[in-house]
Amino acid sequence: MTTAATFQEQVLRVCADIREHAHSDTSATIDLSIHDTSRLEWTAIVPLDTPDYELEVELELPASAAAPENPWTHMQSLARLEANEANLRPDDGSLDALQRHAVAVASRLAWSSAGFTRHCERIMSFADREIPSGAAHTLMLWLDAALARFDPTRRELARTNDATDATDATDATDAAGAPRARGVRGATEGSGAPGIDDALVRERALVDEYWSAQLVHMLTFAAQSLGEVRRALPPREDVESALRPVEGRVFDALAHEMRYRRENGYIDLEDGLPASLERYMARSSLLKKHFQEALFLEPDGYRVHDRLHTWVSSLVAIVAGMWAFVWQLVLLRDHSATASRVSWGLLVVSIFAGCIYATRERIKEVGRAWIEGRVHRFYAHRVARYRAPARMLPGRDVLVSARESFDRTDIARPDAADEGADVALVAQRHTALRFVHRGKLRSVDAARKLGATAVRELFRYDLSPLFQQLHDEVKPVALLDTKRRAVRLAGAPRLYRLPVRVTLTLGSRRRARVRELTAVVVVGKKGLVRVERPSGGTIF
Repeated sequence: MTTAATFQEQVLRVCADIREHAHSDTSATIDLSIHDTSRLEWTAIVPLDTPDYELEVELELPASAAAPENPWTHMQSLARLEANEANLRPDDGSLDALQRHAVAVASRLAWSSAGFTRHCERIMSFADREIPSGAAHTLMLWLDAALARFDPTRRELARTNDATDATDATDATDAAGAPRARGVRGATEGSGAPGIDDALVRERALVDEYWSAQLVHMLTFAAQSLGEVRRALPPREDVESALRPVEGRVFDALAHEMRYRRENGYIDLEDGLPASLERYMARSSLLKKHFQEALFLEPDGYRVHDRLHTWVSSLVAIVAGMWAFVWQLVLLRDHSATASRVSWGLLVVSIFAGCIYATRERIKEVGRAWIEGRVHRFYAHRVARYRAPARMLPGRDVLVSARESFDRTDIARPDAADEGADVALVAQRHTALRFVHRGKLRSVDAARKLGATAVRELFRYDLSPLFQQLHDEVKPVALLDTKRRAVRLAGAPRLYRLPVRVTLTLGSRRRARVRELTAVVVVGKKGLVRVERPSGGTIF
């Protein structure tokens, strides 16, 4: 009994940590992950109390692969507000507030999923020693704490949607063992309470379905992380005793959620048919886009080259034209003084005139490139701005403005096969792509009135042109088969490791706070494989 009480206290403590994270997390964070098989994603969360910041990303490409000529064509940038759940009031009759509340709850589930994954990564480091006895206990804490916070929120949504129904009536039990209220869709169908706006009723039903999909997503990642642990560790008794109860807990939670989805008429996944899974993925994607639009900002930027091209071309053309005009006057004066001698002099004048016009065009090209290069170097390649949608702020205020640059340089690294060799004598050439984003948060007071505490910026870079230049994914390697006294061929994966460094600097240079993340992106012929931390952990 004491053990059960202690475990319950620990669950409540983790719930408090999750609540504190959801209510007052204003710390600056950076992250690096794989968005899909071809796009690398890095994110930065900038608190509203730090308006000036700089994000720098440096990615090294192998020497055998040519860097893209125009990196901007492979870049996608997004920005959204990070909502503070403590300031959100989903019951205030506002559709926008309800949508922001839905995203905040989904973000809380994602945060719990990330904590579960981090602890699975720690367990994977015990390949050569016994797993601690409290490993399963810690993983169970993350699951039970997330569910203990999620189920009351869902019941509150159902009670809000059907104020006339008995709030304590239940027809099932939730995943944490507590009574579970019937779904929002069931409450909606059975509600005859007047005065409830139809749009809010429909939106709450969508919120419930969205939360259900996010919970299935969290449990899917938990099962995937546990599977990674099993594949990374050898079959041992301590591994089995640590993972078996957690896998059972994930199974029970998923079974309860599947029953909840079936009772509320959501897409059934239990049959496992490809058609059902395809419908579920399409529906989940639509719901995610529907609710995340409540916090995403509208991009509004331009490339500096497009704005300056006409003015720079005109300025350089004027300078080149003045230079050519002066030399034309000189040649015409000399030619009129010797007009009586029409022989080789006319040919010389024609040659000089041709050189003058050619030099004029060259001055235009070099001058334009020089001015634009200086502007790009000391100012930016692109100006990015993100505005609040009209449904958030009628004036569509600019909340984020930034100057962005993308540079490509050749660097020399020590020979990986001989780390002690002199770089000047033996070096490997690499191409470094450096992305710099110097931003400033604006209209901070207006963003705080929306319940936001920070701005999350997402950047996705497409590396698919690199994959075509890599070697085959699998190379044959000869191995000895001692039992048959024969040689067998095994497929060895041919992977490449690309170092990445992400740095976020907050505030002015004198009082700057720096967050830095270094990792290695593992790629192959078919796309991105994983992102590894230097310590050996894997970012899933």
